[in-house]
Amino acid sequence: MNRLCYRIVFNRTRAMPMAVAETASST
Repeated sequence: MNRLCYRIVFNRTRAMPMAVAETASST
């Protein structure tokens, strides 16, 4: 499950597609 969302996930907060790894590490 994490592998699928690992590539790119749609963030409703920003309404933009971002990388989970990058978002989780940044935030």
